[in-house]
Amino acid sequence: MKRTIRKFYGMKRGALSWVLGGWMPAVLLVVTGVAVLRLTCPGCVDQSRANTNCELTADRSFAIDVNIPAQWRHLVRDAQLAEELAVQYGDANFYRWAFPARTAASGPVQTSDTHADNVRAQVACLARLNAVIASAHAVTAEQIAVARGARSRVRDGMVLLLFVPLYAAACGSVCRRFRNLIHAEGLWPRLMARAVASVSIAPLGLSLFFLWTRIFEGGRVRNPQGHFGAREASLNYWSYPVVAALLIGGVVAFWIVAALSPQELGDAPPARGFLTDYPVSKGEEREEAGEGPRTGVMPSIKKDLS
Repeated sequence: MKRTIRKFYGMKRGALSWVLGGWMPAVLLVVTGVAVLRLTCPGCVDQSRANTNCELTADRSFAIDVNIPAQWRHLVRDAQLAEELAVQYGDANFYRWAFPARTAASGPVQTSDTHADNVRAQVACLARLNAVIASAHAVTAEQIAVARGARSRVRDGMVLLLFVPLYAAACGSVCRRFRNLIHAEGLWPRLMARAVASVSIAPLGLSLFFLWTRIFEGGRVRNPQGHFGAREASLNYWSYPVVAALLIGGVVAFWIVAALSPQELGDAPPARGFLTDYPVSKGEEREEAGEGPRTGVMPSIKKDLS
């Protein structure tokens, strides 16, 4: 049992290594967070008002002041709902894919040419709904466009925080696998190893985070046909400042995990050669079995000394 604890979690920093490097707690945290995000659903498109007739329903007319947060959020909901209504209207009347398929018994005719008709139908429906929003709320087309691309900071923050445990667990696994390099005795070799590892792991983590956000964007839109489309809010997320900040954050996170990961022989299994682990010695087995450490000298040396 002691060997198992030492092998996977360390002895002196067992609890910390379990949190940073263990995949099980990371998965539990993520599953819990996803459930909370799914129930609260901040920034989600209101599918209760969705229809395929290109009609903005269940809305009251009043002048919106974009400087008032509550009214601005109302405009964001209407603008992003109009985008969803346009997608559903186009899908209900024209084939959405860019390649031909078998014609269904009911519904739009499915040919390669009707994909362009689908796009034109979306554009026309969105223009019509934007005019309705502008008339009902006394706002300009520019304000509607900005509202359509607005994002929920609460949702974006939760999506990022849910990715952190998985990224930290991956960094912890790398630090344990290359412990001899990450915790080299010399200062400069240790810094160089951590620098190379961090700039290698961070871009990979950024690519995986992009896929991670795509999954949650689908949960935000919740299109019944699974048609994501070119959503303005999704395109606004991946700007150069955001990508640079995420990349730097990934590098810093790796350095933090590396600094807190096990580094002494008592914290993790000793290394064999370059990357792998030594088997536990017989002396350690005797010590774990309660027989105590092997004492004294070899019998032949005893005899010579006597």
